[in-house]
Amino acid sequence: MLSSTLRCDLPVSHAGASSERLDDRPPLKRLEVERILFVCSANICRSPMAVKFLQSRLETAPHVEVKSAGFLQSGRPVAREVLGTMRRWGLDLSSHLSSSVDAAIETSPDLILVMTRQHLRSLVDLDGRLFPRTFTLKEFVRLAEVEGHRAGQEDIETYVRRVSAGRTFSALLSPDDSDIADPIGRRKKAYDRCAEEIETHTSSIATLLYPEHSREPTNPPAGGPASSEWIN
Repeated sequence: MLSSTLRCDLPVSHAGASSERLDDRPPLKRLEVERILFVCSANICRSPMAVKFLQSRLETAPHVEVKSAGFLQSGRPVAREVLGTMRRWGLDLSSHLSSSVDAAIETSPDLILVMTRQHLRSLVDLDGRLFPRTFTLKEFVRLAEVEGHRAGQEDIETYVRRVSAGRTFSALLSPDDSDIADPIGRRKKAYDRCAEEIETHTSSIATLLYPEHSREPTNPPAGGPASSEWIN
């Protein structure tokens, strides 16, 4: 795993405030960054939703970097139906622009969570070494719930390797219910169902990986449309 670090710098003393030399100070504490990447087709619906839901659960875990990417062109905003859906959850995706998965995997994410088995197959085609740390979102939750919570001092690389133990490439070909359907082009209810499904599974991710940081789940939206943007 390639990890970068966050550095919490101490303030430099003003002249005359202290005779302590900077070089004599104790080493600064470094906090390892853990990278989680969500991937979907275009990075304008499912994976941006997943980022927002997980970030909302991990507000007290600044060392966790959560990003998203897709297989299509970069620079696209989320679908307007997605904006309406997420506003109902109290979350804002208006500043999101899509990113390329090719660039995203160059940062060596510790865990890659995709929306469908086809996304998983496509990533493995790009680089077979990604397989042990790449799962569909549903698959990872299912396997991690069997494996149990991440241990207190266990690094994320070790935990992901533990969850991945026993997986084989042949599993990519077998039909199951691991996919989260793309609601693009469908009615409002499809976006609502998609958001609820992603919120449920990202809440599980937060609890399984970061039990000491995980806050209460986002309150589900009240019934009824939130804005006139909705397509009925």
